[in-house]
Amino acid sequence: MIKKNNLVIEELPSLIKFNRFTKTHVAFTKASIDEYLRIKIENENKRTKIVLKKKKANKRSEIIQEKNLKKEHVSLNDISKVLGLSNALVVAVLQENEITPKHIINKIKWYPKSEIYKLKETQNYLYDKFEKEYMTFIELRSLNISVASIQKFPVIDVPRLIKMEKFKNSKVVYPKNSAEEYMNQKRREELQKDITKDITIPYPSFERLIVALGISFSDNAPLTQKYWFSFVRQILNKTKGNIQSVKKQIIRLASITELLTNMTKSKEIFSYSAKELNLLLFNHEIFQEYQMTIYAFFNAINNETPFALIDLTKIKNPHEVKRRKKISKKEVYSPTEFIELLDYVKEVDLHKQEAFKDLHDALNERNKYKKYDSAWLYVLLHMNNGWRASDFAYKIPRLDLPEKIRNISDFENIDLSLDDAKYMVVQLSSKLQSLKHSKNQKTNYFFCSDELILPLAHALILCELRTRLLGSNKQHLIDFMNEKNEMLKGTHDSFFAKFKKNFKFGSLKMNRTFIGLMTDVVKKKTNRNPLEISKFIRNHSDLDTTNTYIDIPQEHLDYIVSQLFDKGYFGYTYDLFSKVLLGETNIQPDDSLKKSVLIKNAFGDIYKIENLARYINALEQEDEDLLNYLNDHSETELQEKMLLLNLGQLPAKAADYQCIYGKCIFLERDCNRCPFAVPHFYALTKIAANMEKRLKEYREIHNNSMYLGEKVRISNLLFSDLLVLSHAKQKFGEDVLSAFIRIEYNDLKEQISALPSPYEYITIKRG
Repeated sequence: MIKKNNLVIEELPSLIKFNRFTKTHVAFTKASIDEYLRIKIENENKRTKIVLKKKKANKRSEIIQEKNLKKEHVSLNDISKVLGLSNALVVAVLQENEITPKHIINKIKWYPKSEIYKLKETQNYLYDKFEKEYMTFIELRSLNISVASIQKFPVIDVPRLIKMEKFKNSKVVYPKNSAEEYMNQKRREELQKDITKDITIPYPSFERLIVALGISFSDNAPLTQKYWFSFVRQILNKTKGNIQSVKKQIIRLASITELLTNMTKSKEIFSYSAKELNLLLFNHEIFQEYQMTIYAFFNAINNETPFALIDLTKIKNPHEVKRRKKISKKEVYSPTEFIELLDYVKEVDLHKQEAFKDLHDALNERNKYKKYDSAWLYVLLHMNNGWRASDFAYKIPRLDLPEKIRNISDFENIDLSLDDAKYMVVQLSSKLQSLKHSKNQKTNYFFCSDELILPLAHALILCELRTRLLGSNKQHLIDFMNEKNEMLKGTHDSFFAKFKKNFKFGSLKMNRTFIGLMTDVVKKKTNRNPLEISKFIRNHSDLDTTNTYIDIPQEHLDYIVSQLFDKGYFGYTYDLFSKVLLGETNIQPDDSLKKSVLIKNAFGDIYKIENLARYINALEQEDEDLLNYLNDHSETELQEKMLLLNLGQLPAKAADYQCIYGKCIFLERDCNRCPFAVPHFYALTKIAANMEKRLKEYREIHNNSMYLGEKVRISNLLFSDLLVLSHAKQKFGEDVLSAFIRIEYNDLKEQISALPSPYEYITIKRG
């Protein structure tokens, strides 16, 4: 018996050397094998127990270590829960606040708990502050505040630290006090409109208005109250203006009352020194009309008392200030006068009624005709354009009327729709595009603000109807029926009979006013040279003739901006620009599928939309570049660019396009295929002029050419033109588009549908 590794080996007897034992002489005993296995298993169990014991010890050590860490530290995942932010935002916030991990264990980063909870305190403070002081875009819209009004509010970026809950998807927010001021002003205007709706006796209307507005004098100023109300009663009892003038006067006197009540909360107005009155009342922040009324009030007090309570010799005389201003610069209308005149010419019902009455007089007895329709159109055009009188008098062409208006009776019995109004204005824009200024033969740039579209369309239709009614063969709409085609005193007085007393309208004065307002807007809103821009608006040959300035009060600035600038730009780039400027969230760059669907919606399913797969991604990258370019600019830079764009001050290579990049960087590209170019609706005329040629060339190449390159080129050009037209149709409507491109919309669709499909060849490469 032999032992080897604790196994017993025995020699086999010769008698059993068969079957499985044939080739062996020895064998291990079963008992020794069993013992061997028992010992082996026992040893392995011991080793396992040791390993498990070590693991448990290590685990306990890690748990103890983590427990100790958690006393003073926080992991990244826990920070996300503490702050209520995504991990990506947490990382950015930690970097902004220069908070770094103190330990990294098993790839887990641990940050000092004290610093994180300080950050939480900051977050709570900031969130409460923003919730208290600011509103999101969605909240403002829920108050029925228009997008255009919101665009005028100041904006502030939302800190990353509070991009949670209501601010989670907001890039910017708006001051709550701006919204409150807007809503208060809106309520105030509604009150004023409601109370001054029916004025029989002016003074009681004034009393009702100040009560409704909550304006009252304090107990510390009974004499000021007595003298002021007596003064107001005298003014309103003597007024002889038209209803609109009286309304404006009541509203102005209510505003002055509010100013005086705020000043006299602690003492009477005549308890102030002359120096204090000059500082508080007779300064550039108070409207000059208000100053003149208050100055007259002080004079009235002195006349009613035994001795002068206010030494007017030490008060800045606003009349003298106004006189010196007139001497020191060319005469212009004040911003207040401009707004008052703007409000007057916008009164469609009033002027439409007066114009019809005048036209009926002309039909019955020509010498009674006051040319009211021509006067209305003449003044309206001055409100948005710095042209010379001769340009207005002789360059406004005859126009086609909307289908529903065939005669004066038709027009008397309908309310003109906004679409029909736009049709008239765009038609005028189209025809004026080829005209030049009378003096220097430079291009006429025609502007029409949104609020003047309806009144201007009414005036245009009235003038066209009058031309047809009176059998005139003249090709211009304004006709004052005198040798120089000037608005004479009789026509002037007839048109302004219901405006404020002693008002004198002058073409040159209004030109200076328009250019002066534009200049001040540019000066206050941009870093550009206002002289260069006003020169562009008037197209003067020298700078001296445009050296006119008007200081617009801050409260009127945004309103006047909205009345001066052209809004004829359109397209994806312009819309995206507007959205970024408003801080809209979740903006995705457009793609060629959306553009294809846009063409489908505009022109019908002329070609199968499924065939667009080969170029579905062709536009995505450039549109993304455009969005990135816009997002890289500050709010101030974007506002300035938008203002300059609407002013026509970001010119592109092609006429009637603007380049938001500022300077062309794609010299090989056409503007209608560049993501940085914004078309004006004037561009439609050129596209339409080329359309007939384009369709013919397309048909010829697709039917006869064997060259793939030619088919790709003409297909890309056609698609680019269709894309611009479809954007235009989306914004301006079918009738306006038909009028501007000078081809019936349905005819255009039929011609396009008859062409071979371009989608097989389109690459939409911009270059």
